[in-house]
Parts: sequence; structure tokens; C-alpha cells
Amino acid sequence: MEDCPDWQARIELTLENWRRYLLDLNSRPQGVHHLFVVPGIPSEMPSNSHPKTLHYLLRAVDAVVLGGTRNLAVYVKLERSIFYAPIVPANPSGWEGTRIHVGPGKVISAKQRLSVKEFDEFLQSRVTLISPLSSRALTQIGRTIEKNPERFLRSETHRVLHASRYFWNLE
Repeated sequence: MEDCPDWQARIELTLENWRRYLLDLNSRPQGVHHLFVVPGIPSEMPSNSHPKTLHYLLRAVDAVVLGGTRNLAVYVKLERSIFYAPIVPANPSGWEGTRIHVGPGKVISAKQRLSVKEFDEFLQSRVTLISPLSSRALTQIGRTIEKNPERFLRSETHRVLHASRYFWNLE
């Protein structure tokens, strides 16, 4: 990173550790990695959250390198999950029950908690980047729903849409 040249050695070491782990040359990936899982549709949402927050958390795919003068991390958002690999600081506070351990295991999503104000602000900024669907895509979706409305009514997309309307009184 140009903004923080002192971190170059740390970045190179982290990339080399990840490379060696992925190639099965190391038994551990080194560092701390987190996985936050959204297991279902939440029963409540913070009042200050963006109306597209549920779509983002439950349906979106996103990835970015987070960097500032005091932090550096890799962020990957898949459907219903957030992977977070901090580099600087190596083990930030506010991530509870989210640490990934090497070896077989299970996700205990009910005990997860994320209490980092800056991360919430970052998350909301990512939600605003969701691009609206093109008119062509909307037309195709409409045709698909018309062909099989029962399938749509059973879909995750419909559940998310319904919950979003409930939380934000959307029409």
C-alpha cells in the first residue's frame, strides 16, 4: 500500500503464509481469520440500517481490501457470510465467536457477535454500492416468476424481499 510503506513487509509475509497454506506447504494459515454467519432472516434490524441491508447480507457477493492508516484487512462477503482476515492489527477486538480454527469443526452462529462501530459504518457503505438491476434483468425475472409463481413464493429472494418491506415499510 502506498499510504503505509511500513506495512509492505507485513503484507508480503501474510501473502506468503496464505500461499504456503493453500498449497498445503504449511499446516496452519498463520494469523487470525473470522467468519460471521447470518443463519436466517433476522427478527429485527437496526433503525439506522439501509433498506437494502438484508439483500446485501443474505444475497450479495462482495470483496475488498480494507486499508487505512491504522488497519489493513481482507474482506470477503458471500451469501449469508462474511470472511474477515485482519493483517494490521493482527487480532482486532470486537469479533466474538467468529474466529476460524484449523481443522474440522462447526459454525456456532448463535454465539457470534460483531461489535465494531467502524465495521458497521463500512458495511453500510458497501450496501449503498449495490447496483440496481437492469430493465432487461427485471423483465427476465418477471417472466420467470410468471412461469412459476409458487417457486418464487418459496424462494429465499421472496423471503428477503418480504422481510425488507416489513422492516422499512417499503412498497
